[in-house]
Amino acid sequence: MSRRLSREEAFKVLFEISFQGEESIGSVLEYYYENLSDPQLEKPYFEKVTRGVCEKTVELDEYISRYSIGWAKHRISRVGTSVMRLAIFEILYMDDIPNGVSANEAVELAKKYESPECGAFVNGILGSLIRGLGGKKEG
Repeated sequence: MSRRLSREEAFKVLFEISFQGEESIGSVLEYYYENLSDPQLEKPYFEKVTRGVCEKTVELDEYISRYSIGWAKHRISRVGTSVMRLAIFEILYMDDIPNGVSANEAVELAKKYESPECGAFVNGILGSLIRGLGGKKEG
């Protein structure tokens, strides 16, 4: 399975966890692996981002709040929040993924699972974050 598809699967799990709370990651992943997982899933990537996002949720949400000027965190959809948490985790903690790839993939997921407007919103926040961090990380 490609990284893109593994990222999409991670987003789906993170979206589910957004309803149940980060403490549910063990049971959600167990259910996922037993019932939904594709055998070609890039498991090391998938595990790192799903567990990492759950461990770093408070920090990731602080970045979302910092760069979503004029938007209260509770007004941002679960899709938008889940996508941005995943992308920000990649930007901050996965040196092998260029920032632009993380941002572009997040925008595509937001558009696919919510709307073009959500994609534009995610793009704006992630672009501001990347600029705020000093630019591009080359993979």
